[in-house]
Formats: sequence, structure tokens, C-alpha cells
Amino acid sequence: MRRTRGAWKVAALLSASLVLAACNGDSGGSEDAIEVGVVIPLSGPTAGVGEYIQRGYELAQEEINADGGIDGRDLEFKFGDHAGDPATGAREARTLVQQDKVVALTGSYESGVTLVVAQTAEQLKAPYIVPYSSATSITESGFTYTFRTRPPLPEWAKTMTDFLTWQADNGGQPVEKVGLLVDGTEYGDTAAAAYEEAAQAAGLTVVDKRTLTQGDTNLSAQMTQLRNSGAQAILASTYLESSMGAIRTLDSLDWDVPYMTVGSGIVAPAFFDLGELANGVTSTTSWASTIDNEASKKFAEAYKAKYDAEPTDDAAYAYAAAYLIKEAIEKAGEDADAEAIAETLRTAEFTSEGANIIPTGGTLKFDEKGQAHPAILMAQAEDGVWNSVFPEEFASSDYVPSGG
Repeated sequence: MRRTRGAWKVAALLSASLVLAACNGDSGGSEDAIEVGVVIPLSGPTAGVGEYIQRGYELAQEEINADGGIDGRDLEFKFGDHAGDPATGAREARTLVQQDKVVALTGSYESGVTLVVAQTAEQLKAPYIVPYSSATSITESGFTYTFRTRPPLPEWAKTMTDFLTWQADNGGQPVEKVGLLVDGTEYGDTAAAAYEEAAQAAGLTVVDKRTLTQGDTNLSAQMTQLRNSGAQAILASTYLESSMGAIRTLDSLDWDVPYMTVGSGIVAPAFFDLGELANGVTSTTSWASTIDNEASKKFAEAYKAKYDAEPTDDAAYAYAAAYLIKEAIEKAGEDADAEAIAETLRTAEFTSEGANIIPTGGTLKFDEKGQAHPAILMAQAEDGVWNSVFPEEFASSDYVPSGG
């Protein structure tokens, strides 16, 4: 489980290049790769997401190196599999930093894992870029080496409640009461708190909260109880399989209400396996292939050409993180150590197109807690495509009210 497919090839190629350099009387220098550790789920319940994430990093690595790398040195990502287990994630991170000598860490997914990896990165003084997990605690724990490009849960929650108000004014169903469906993890606990706070601020009433076990797809009991509570919309913290189970259950109950969760918990190509049931569903994301952004379109086209598949938002986050890492190392200097890279992440503004394919206004910057604040979108599923529909400045398609 220590190394994913291809890692031994990277090690062999690096070893061969060093031998060749020595034979030529060169000690290596700028020909040595700059290595960055990636801790993601490549087995376990979210391994499917991990595969998309890995592809995002690998595509960016290929592009960066084809374009001259980082000041002439190749960028190499080394992957560790956390399998959805926090202790395994911490162990992988520690091995990548202490044994493999990576200059930075990125990745994780699953907030409970990310939180423990962040603690490990803090102990090791290793810069850690988090493109996925949204639990509030990740950037509220006083870490000084963790930098999150994904918005925190309160911002996702506010977008959901803002959208509920907006859609009611644009032909959708008026909503006064919401129900919560959350998994029993760090992600679910912090999502519930964020949803309750956002609902109160928007003048909405939370009438019920139900929990599920991660990966559950049979949600008849929870959804029936939420319907009986009078909920007119559902705010969820569910991963893809559970989100699809929830949509199937809504259909079986003949209950037509908005169902929203965070990012790739629903906004993913596999969601369209639901067929006609997928059409019209709305949920939050920070990236969609339909965004009017040239660098984003270039990424989507390159991804489809390489993998013959539609990219997910998580693949886009990984790709953007790779370009952020490239820019941070360039700003810190090609021979910069982990501390110099961390300080650059704390203080610099990042303007490269690749680092900003997620809407940021063209500049990504971390606040004093290590949190960036890109836009959050509402996307609507229609005929195999997720179209951004809200906020209106990022809309690529008109919103179609339920039943419209």
C-alpha cells in the first residue's frame, strides 16, 4: 500500500538519471526532480474519487514537465494511500516527508483524515496544501503549515441557503423549512453545525436532522423521517454513492425537493448513472467544466483527451494544486526548503492560470488561517453535464426550476 502503480518506475528513472549525470562528471543539480507527496484514498470506500484526484495531479505533472518543469527541474508527485483511515494517512505523510524527503504535501480527501495529516504536517514543519476537505476544524486549529484552497463548510452552507432564496424568486419552490442529512464523521458533524448557522442567518428553520453511515445507499428510513418533518429542502453531507441513493429514495417517495451536498459528493460524472433521475438536480461545487474560463476549458479538454472521461471537480482541484505548488516553489527559489515554501504560501499572491482554474478573480491568496476563498457555484445536472447556474456572474446556463 506504500506506493501506487508507477512509483517504482519514477524511482528507477531518477536513479538512472543520477548515474548518468555522475558518468558525465555532473553531480545532478537542476536535473534532480522536485518531489511532492500526495496522500489520497486509492483503496477503501472513496477510492473512486482518489483515482480522479491522482489523474489531476498526473496531468498537471506531465504538462509542467513538458514545459520545462520548475526552473529546469522535473516535478514528481509521489503517492501514498490512506484508504480512508486517519492513522494510515498520518503514517503515509510521515514516511513521505521523513523517508522520501518530499518538499511539500498535498491531498487527503475525507476531513477526518485531512485533520490528522495536518497535525502531522505541523509536527514535521512540512507545507501541506489541502484542495478537497472542507471541515471547519482544518483551518480553525491553529495550524501554520496547512493551506486550504477549498472553501470551508460555512461558505458552502451560505451558498446553499442563498440559492434557496434565489431559486424561489426565479420560479423555484419557496423554502422555509430545511432538513439535514449528515454522515457520522468529522465532515458530517461540522457540516451540520454550518448548515444550522446558515439556515438561522437566512431565516430558515431546521426541522430535523438525520445521520447515515458513510457509504449507505439505502436511506428510506432517514428520508421518510425528513419528509414527515415537513422539510422543503435537504442540506446533506453525503459522498457520491449515498447522494445517488438519496435521489433514488426521493423518487420512490415521490417527494420533489432540492437536495444539496458539497462538491463531488454529488457533482461527478458517475452521478449520471442515475439516468433521467439526475436531470434537474442542483448542488454546490467550486468547479464545473462549463465555466467560462480559458485555462479551465484547456484543463477539461486535456483531461478528456488523456483519459477519455469527463473530469470531476476533485480532479480540477488537484490540477490547480499542482500549478499552485509549481508557482510557490518558483517564488521561493528552486533550492528552497520546506520552510521557505511554507513562508511563500503564507505571504504571496498566486496568479498563474493553472492555479486559478477554480474561480478566484485571477488571484489566489491565503488568509492568516491558511484559508483561500474561491467562489462556490451552484451547478445543475442536465443530460450528462453539470452546468453552473448560480451566482449569475458565473452561470453558464439558465436555471431550470424543478418540474420546469
